[in-house]
Amino acid sequence: MSLKLLRVEKMNRQRIKGAIGFRYAIAALLLIVTLTSLIIVGGCSKKEYSLTITVMGKGTTTPSEGTYTYKDGQSITVAAFPESGWKFDGWNGVADHTSPTTQVIMDSNKTVLAKFSDATPLAGNKVGNIAPDFTLTDIEGKTVTLSSLKGKPVLIIFWANDMPSWYEQMHYFQAMYDYYTPKGLVFLFIHTGETASSASDFMQTNAFSFKPVLVDTKEDVASNYGILYIPTTIIIDATGIIKLKKVGAFVDLRELQDEITFHLPEAN
Repeated sequence: MSLKLLRVEKMNRQRIKGAIGFRYAIAALLLIVTLTSLIIVGGCSKKEYSLTITVMGKGTTTPSEGTYTYKDGQSITVAAFPESGWKFDGWNGVADHTSPTTQVIMDSNKTVLAKFSDATPLAGNKVGNIAPDFTLTDIEGKTVTLSSLKGKPVLIIFWANDMPSWYEQMHYFQAMYDYYTPKGLVFLFIHTGETASSASDFMQTNAFSFKPVLVDTKEDVASNYGILYIPTTIIIDATGIIKLKKVGAFVDLRELQDEITFHLPEAN
C-alpha cells in the first residue's frame, strides 16, 4: 500500500472517531438536561392527600359521598343536604362541625362524616314531642278528643279544687280564655282526680264560664302526660307539638300571656 493511501485511511479513521464522539457528547448532554428537568419538576410538585366523605342517615353531600384526591393546602367546600323529613346534625372530622357548609383544608388525609337524623317528632309528654291523644268527657256530658283539634293551637290546664292558689289562677285563665278564644286558641281545663260534680260545683260557685271542663277522675290522661304536680299548663301548637310544659302557678296574668304570645304566635 502506498504512503498516500495510508495517510488517507488514517484521516478517515480520525473523522469517524470524531463523529462518534460528538454524537456521544450530544446524547450525554440531552440525558443530563432530561434528568435535570425531571428533578426540578419533581421537586416543585405538591403532595397530594385524600378526602373521604361519608354519610350517616338520609341526606347527600357536595362533593358526593366518596374518596377524592387534592393538592396539599387546597381548601375544599363540603356541603350537606338532608332529605325531606330529616335534619342535619353536624360533621365529624372538621373544625366547624355544626354548619351544613364547611371548609376542609387538605394538609393530610382526611375523612369527614355528615350526620343526619329523622326530624319527625316522637309521641311523648316532653317539650318537642307530639302530644299524646286522649278522649275525655266534660261536665256537660260531651266528649272531646284532642286529635280532632289538630290544626288549632291548644292550651291544657291540669287542675283540682283543692289547690290553694287555684282561685286566683282561674281568674288569669278566665281572662285569657275570653281574649284568645275568638282568635282560635282552644282551652281544655282537665279536672284531675275528682268527679264531674265537684268540678261543676266549683264552676258554679265561682261563676267561671270557661269550657270545656274535662274530667280525668282516674288520672289516666294526667299519667300519660307525666303530670306529677298540679297545676301544670301545657301549650300545644297547631301541628300537635308540645311547646311548653309549665309546672306550678303563674306569677301573674302577664307571665301567662307572655308564654302564650311566645309559643303560639299564630294565636296573636
